[in-house]
Amino acid sequence: MTLLAFLFLILSAQDAAPPLKSAEEFKVELEYKFKKRPSADNTFIDLTETVAEKEKRTQVSTPLPYLIIHLSFTTLSDQEVRVRCTDNFHKNRFSKKAETGKIYTVDLGFTEDMKDRVTAHEYTFDLLSPDKKETSQIVLRVEEDGTFLVNGARRGKF
Repeated sequence: MTLLAFLFLILSAQDAAPPLKSAEEFKVELEYKFKKRPSADNTFIDLTETVAEKEKRTQVSTPLPYLIIHLSFTTLSDQEVRVRCTDNFHKNRFSKKAETGKIYTVDLGFTEDMKDRVTAHEYTFDLLSPDKKETSQIVLRVEEDGTFLVNGARRGKF
């Protein structure tokens, strides 16, 4: 029984997420603009697609809200040497050297797609130490109702 408790303790310590970076140590700016959705291939047939989804995909659309994020760091510790961005689909968006004052840009896409969960809706910026261990993180999330959260704090609504 003691061995089982010890293994559980070790496994739970490995899964612990790094602490969230303080809001005073970084700045997130939104570039909110309107873009037309590129026209889709009308000959493509997807048997799992509903009629409404097909109309949304193929219709000539009016400009839709489009979001780009600009992240910069005002303070970095000696252990924060790299920044890595991943989305909730586990796609690596970028991995770069962390520098104060440098602007890191992430193209998030159409806000309606994020709210409908068609594209990624959560982005995690991990700050890594020289030995590639996560020291802190920043989490950006768009809820289904359009609420925009940065590290769990509400920053607006789309």
